Amino acid sequence: MRPLTLTALTIAALALGLPRSAAADPRAPLDDVLASAADVRIEAMELTQVLRDRRPNMLVVLQRLSVLQERARTLQENMATVDVETISLVPADRVSLQRARAASDALMVLLQNKAALLADPERAARERRLIRAKAEGIAKRAEVVADQVARVRG
Repeated sequence: MRPLTLTALTIAALALGLPRSAAADPRAPLDDVLASAADVRIEAMELTQVLRDRRPNMLVVLQRLSVLQERARTLQENMATVDVETISLVPADRVSLQRARAASDALMVLLQNKAALLADPERAARERRLIRAKAEGIAKRAEVVADQVARVRG
């Protein structure tokens, strides 16, 4: 009887446009958050490496920033899909999830500030260390998101 219930849930989820994994496991969106947090961290660290050059190619920096922004938006979207009501969480897990959301929000603020710094090419060249520090901060926030979500995921 149990396989029939899972099949019915899978069919219902697919009819609603949900991914197959969401029907089988309510914690599946946490895996998406973990994957997108890892993507953000990797992209931020790659951007940091580009900014370590004495005279970084600003075109490459802007391209990396664009990719980083896209990955950060994906992370935000994935965080929004985590439904606390469908996942049975103990109070400690709820706190971890709140920390992950706060780190994700802080990551977005850092990214917006970084984009504002890069809008002016002359200022960007002068503030290379600050921009690199912001990229490192974004990577650190992505790591915090991943750590906190991994605790909830178990």
